[in-house]
Amino acid sequence: MDVRDAGVQLHDPSAIVAEGGRYFLYSTSYAHADAHGNGAAIKAWMSCGDLERWLDIGHVLARIPPWVRQLVPLNQGLMWAPSVARFGRKWNLYYSVAAPRGPYQDAAACIGVLTSTALWPGAADYGWTDRGPVVCSNGTGTDWLHRRGDGYCAIDPEVVRVPAGGGGDGDDDGGVSGSAWLSFGSHMGGIKLIPLAADGLPLRGAKPMDRPVPSRVYSLATHVSRGNGRVYPWLTAFGVNAIEASYIHHAGGWFYLYANWDMCCIGAGATYNIRVGRSRQITGPYLDAAGKDMELGGGTLVIGAKDAHGNSASGHAGVLELRHASNRSDRRLVLSSHYYLAHGDGRGLSFLQWHELEYDAAGWPRLGARHVPKLRL
Repeated sequence: MDVRDAGVQLHDPSAIVAEGGRYFLYSTSYAHADAHGNGAAIKAWMSCGDLERWLDIGHVLARIPPWVRQLVPLNQGLMWAPSVARFGRKWNLYYSVAAPRGPYQDAAACIGVLTSTALWPGAADYGWTDRGPVVCSNGTGTDWLHRRGDGYCAIDPEVVRVPAGGGGDGDDDGGVSGSAWLSFGSHMGGIKLIPLAADGLPLRGAKPMDRPVPSRVYSLATHVSRGNGRVYPWLTAFGVNAIEASYIHHAGGWFYLYANWDMCCIGAGATYNIRVGRSRQITGPYLDAAGKDMELGGGTLVIGAKDAHGNSASGHAGVLELRHASNRSDRRLVLSSHYYLAHGDGRGLSFLQWHELEYDAAGWPRLGARHVPKLRL
C-alpha cells in the first residue's frame, strides 16, 4: 500500500481555517529533516469544500528567518507546530523554533510570526512577511541541574480571541472585548498565556532582532509527577506527565482549554492523549469535569492514547466552526488533530483526522463520528 493512500500525512496540525470557500491548515513537515527532526519546516494544506480531501500546496518558508540565529543560535533549521489566525485583513501564522531538544527541555526557544493578506498561493496579494519573535524563553529553569530560565518553554503557539462582551480578568489587558491572547508551553513549564496587541503582534512592538518581554504571563495548566509528597517536574522531560499543544475554544460562555498529556513523537508507541478543562475567564482557572484545576494537574479525557483500532497519540487539537451559508444559526463543530497509525505500511507515521464535536447539556465536549481525510493527488 502506498502510504499516501492511508491519508494526509502530517504532524502538529493547526486548527482548520476558512477563506474564500476553501479550507486551510498548516503543519510540521519532516520531508527534508534529518533523523533528529532538524530541518523540519511549515507545510500548507488546502481543502475545497468538504474537509475530506486535502491538497499539499507547498512550504511556507524556504529558510529560517535571520533573527532566529541570534535568539536561538543552536537551532538547526527546525520550525514546527504552527497556528494561524485572522486579524482584520491579515492572516498571522505563528510557529516554533528551538535548539535541539535536550533531555531537560531546557534550551532556548522562540515563537515567531509571519503575516499575509491571503492564504491561497494563487492570490495576487499572497506572500508571507517575517514579523519577528512574539515570545522567547531561555529555558524552564525546572530541571534538577539548573535553577534558571524564564519558567516556561516558548513553543506550541495558539491564538485565542476574547469575544465581544469580555472574558478577561479585568486587569492588565484582560477584559477588553476583542482582545487577543497567545497560549503556549511544553513539558516542565506547563501551559502559559500572554496578551497580544490588537494585530496579534507583541504588545511592546518588538522589532525582529529584539527579544520581546511579555507584560504578564499567566499559568493555566501543568501535569507534574508527584511522589512521597514531593513534586518531580524534571520527569516531564522524558514524557512522564508532560503537557503541551494547548488550544482554547470559546463556546456557550465558556473558554475550553484543550491540551495534550504525555509522550509525543515516537511513532505508534506514543502516549499522547487530549485533555480539557473550562473557565468563564480567558485567564482561568480552568477546571475539569471533576472540579480539579488544570494548573494542579486536572484534565478531563477527550481522546485517549489508543483508539478502538489500536491507533495512538491523538494530538494538537483545534476546533473549526462551520456555519450554513443561508442559515448562520445552523452550525457544526469539528475537532481536528493528528494520530499515529498502528498498522500497515504507514505504521508509526502521523496522519490527519477530525471528529464531529458538540458540547453536551452539562457543557462538556462530546465527540461524534471520526473522519480520516484523504490526500488529493
